[in-house]
Amino acid sequence: MRIQPDPFFPNFTDHGGLFPNGFWAIFTTMILVNFSFQGTELVGVAAGESREPEKTVPVALRNTVWRILIFFILAIFVLAG
Repeated sequence: MRIQPDPFFPNFTDHGGLFPNGFWAIFTTMILVNFSFQGTELVGVAAGESREPEKTVPVALRNTVWRILIFFILAIFVLAG
């Protein structure tokens, strides 16, 4: 039985080190995360600009869920079929 005193450190040094594919993979991930967060921030901005946000924001969120189901999920079924 091998005892390893530092179980987390080899993850940073084995298989090419901390960035085995270079910094480009980290940069690409940061861009995708920024675009994803921008979508959630837009809901808050739209709520701040609406006249009655307590009524319009829930309706807009429900419509967004239905649009995601229609445009993306059904498109996957069409492309897979």
